[in-house]
Amino acid sequence: MKRRISSQLVCSLILLCALCECKKDSNGIIPAILTPPAELRPRVTLSSPSVLTPSVPVGMPIFVEFNMPMDSESTRRAFSLSSSTTASGQYRWTFQRLHFDLDSPLVAGSSYVLRVQPSAKSESGYDLETEYIVHFFAGTRQDAPQVLSITPAQNAQAVLPAATIRLVFSRPMDVTSVQSSFSISPAVPGQYAWDPDNSGFTFTPFTNLTLGTTYAISLLTGAKDTEGIPIIEPFNSTFQVGSTFVKPTVTDFRELGSVTPLTTGISGAFKDSRFVTSFSQAMKFLETQNAVTLTRIDDGSSVAGSFQWNGAFTQVTFLPTAALEPLHWYRFEVSTNAQDLSSNGLAQVYVVDFFVDNSLGAINSNYLTTTSASKTLPAPAPQALTVSASVTNNINVVGASGPLGAPAQIQIEFSHSLDPNTIATNVSLTKLLGSHASIGTIQGLAIQNGALTNSRLIVYLDGLGTNEYSLTLSGSRNGIRSATQAGETGTWMSQDATINFKVFP
Repeated sequence: MKRRISSQLVCSLILLCALCECKKDSNGIIPAILTPPAELRPRVTLSSPSVLTPSVPVGMPIFVEFNMPMDSESTRRAFSLSSSTTASGQYRWTFQRLHFDLDSPLVAGSSYVLRVQPSAKSESGYDLETEYIVHFFAGTRQDAPQVLSITPAQNAQAVLPAATIRLVFSRPMDVTSVQSSFSISPAVPGQYAWDPDNSGFTFTPFTNLTLGTTYAISLLTGAKDTEGIPIIEPFNSTFQVGSTFVKPTVTDFRELGSVTPLTTGISGAFKDSRFVTSFSQAMKFLETQNAVTLTRIDDGSSVAGSFQWNGAFTQVTFLPTAALEPLHWYRFEVSTNAQDLSSNGLAQVYVVDFFVDNSLGAINSNYLTTTSASKTLPAPAPQALTVSASVTNNINVVGASGPLGAPAQIQIEFSHSLDPNTIATNVSLTKLLGSHASIGTIQGLAIQNGALTNSRLIVYLDGLGTNEYSLTLSGSRNGIRSATQAGETGTWMSQDATINFKVFP
C-alpha cells in the first residue's frame, strides 16, 4: 500500500515539473497539456434569439443559458446586444440563464447582434469555450413600407374642388401612426376611410377645395406598417385646384389721363400723378394691392396711397396720399405676390423707374425757385441782391442812421406764379448784428405780375438801422407755394431762401 502511494506521488511530481518547464513551441502554440478539459469549460447551450430564428417578434425575450454556473460579473461584461446603437436593458439570472430585459421593445425592421465574448468565466474560473454570436432582425421583414400611389397625382393640375385624396401603400399599415403623420397644407378638415386590409385610405374633405389653390400633401416617417416598420423617408406631393394656370402679366402702366405709358428711365412724370396698372387677367384685389409699392429711390421712403379698381378687376389705380417730390426718381413695383383669381402669381416682378419734373409740361413738377432779388427803394436803386445764406449783401438805406431807422423795399422774382395765401406766414425778418436800436420790421407784402402772373413778391421794410439782417422765405411743403396749374397742386421751394444784408446810410 505504501509502495502504491509513493508511485502516485512520484508521477504527480513528474507531471508538475513538466508543467513548470513547458514553453510555447516555435509556432506560439501552448501545448495541449495546458488546455483545460472540455468538460471543465463553459459553453452556451441555449439562447433567445438563436441561430435558428433569424427574425423574431419585437417583444422577443433576450437570454443566454450556459452548461454550468457562471461568474456573474465577467459574464455580464462579456454580453452585448447591439444594433445601430447599443440596446439598453437590465440583467438578471435564473440558475444558469442570464436574462437581458430590454427597456423598450426591439425596433421592427432593424438588425441586431447578440454576442457573448470568451472573457465570460464559469464559477470555477474557466473561460468560455468559444465566442457566441447570433445575428437576427426584429419583425418578419426588413424592407420599409412604401407609398405606391397618390390621387390626385404628383403635381396634378385642373383638380376638381370636390376631389378626395387617396394613398395606397405596399402593405397593411398602422392606422393611428399614419393618420397622425399625414397632413395637408393649407389645412383641410376631413375624414378617413381605410381599405379592409389597411393597405390604403381615402381622405374626404368636409368642404370643397379652393379654386386656384395649390395643396401640399405630406406623410412623415412616423407612419408605420402593422409591424411597426416606418416609411424610410418623408413622402410629399402637391396638386392645384382649378383649370386656369396661365400666370398674369402687367400689360400697361401709365399716369391717369396720359396717352403715353410710363417706361423705365422716363422723365416728365407729374408730381400729382395717379398711376394706372392694367393686368392680363382679373386679379385678387387684396393680394395685388399688397404687392404694389411706390418708393422714392434716394431715401427708400414708401409713398402711401389708396387703390381704385375697375369692375372687372383687371385695372387698378394707385392714388398717392401726397404729391411726389419734384426732381426726384421713383420706383413703381408689382411683386409676384400679385395673384389672379386662380391664385397664379404674377409671371415676373414688374418695375418702372421714373423721374418727376416738368419736361413733359407739368409746370409745378419742378421746385419753386427765386430767379432774382433786388433792393428797389430808397435811392440809390435798384441794387441786385444775392439769395444765399452764405452771402451778405450791402445795401444803402437813406436815413438808416437816424434814431428810428428808415424804410426800404425788396423785390423778389420767382420761377412760378405764387399762391397769395401762402406768403404772409412764410416771410420773416431777423436782426443778426449791429448796435443800432431799431431792429427792423416787415410793414407789408404785395404780389405783382413779373415775368409770370403774380410771380413777383414785394417786401416793405421799415425801421432799418445800420445793422445786419436776414430775410427768410420759408421753403418745403409747408412754405411758400406756387399757384395751381393745369390740375396740379402748387409746388414749393426745396429749402428756405435767405437774403442776408447789411445796411449802410
